[in-house]
Amino acid sequence: AMAQGAAIMRRADNQDEAGLFLTWLADGELFEREGIDSTWAGGCCLGAAANALVGLWRWGDVKTREWARSLTPVLGMRLLEGHESVFYPAPVVDYMAVRCLLEIGGDDPRVAGGVAAAAARARARRTVSGRMGDVLSTAMGAWLLARTGTLDRPAEVQRALVDAQHADGGYGADPLYRSVPHPVTEWYGSRVVTTAYVLQALRAIG
Repeated sequence: AMAQGAAIMRRADNQDEAGLFLTWLADGELFEREGIDSTWAGGCCLGAAANALVGLWRWGDVKTREWARSLTPVLGMRLLEGHESVFYPAPVVDYMAVRCLLEIGGDDPRVAGGVAAAAARARARRTVSGRMGDVLSTAMGAWLLARTGTLDRPAEVQRALVDAQHADGGYGADPLYRSVPHPVTEWYGSRVVTTAYVLQALRAIG
C-alpha cells in the first residue's frame, strides 16, 4: 500500500513545477488533471502537501524518506514567500507546514527561513489579549511559537486559551477547512479538534 501510494504521488501530473504534491490526485482514465483542476481547485495546498510529507516520512522506506526530506527546502521557500490555500486559513497552513519542517528537518537554510517566517506571522497576529485570531488559530500559533522558542509572555497566551474554555471543558468548533468548488463554500470545524489543539498548545507552553 505504501509503495502504491508513493508511486501515484511521484507522478509528474500529481506534482507542481517544484515537485510538491497537488491536492487532488489524478489517476489515469478515472480522474484526469484538467477535470480535477476545473472542478475542485486542484492546485498545490501547502498544508495538504505538508501533511503528505509527514506521512511519507513516518511510514516510508529509506528512499521514500530521502525523497520527503528533499522537498522540505521547497516547503520552506513557500512558507518564506507566504502561501494562500483555498482550503485552510493561513494560521492552519503555517502550523501544518512548520510541524512538517520541525519533524523532518534538513540543513538547507530555506527550511529555517520558512519556519522563521511562519513564526513572525504568528507573532504579528497576536493581540494585547494574547490571542492570535480565533481559539484554534491561537492554539496553533502558540504551539508553533513555543516549539520554535519564540513565544514571548507565554502566561498571557495561556490565560487567553484558558479563558476561552467552555463550562463543559471543551472549546468551540472554530473553522478548520472549507469546501470547494466556489462560490458554494462552507466552513467546517469540530469542538473535538479545537479542544485537542488547545490541549497540545497548553502542554507546549508548559
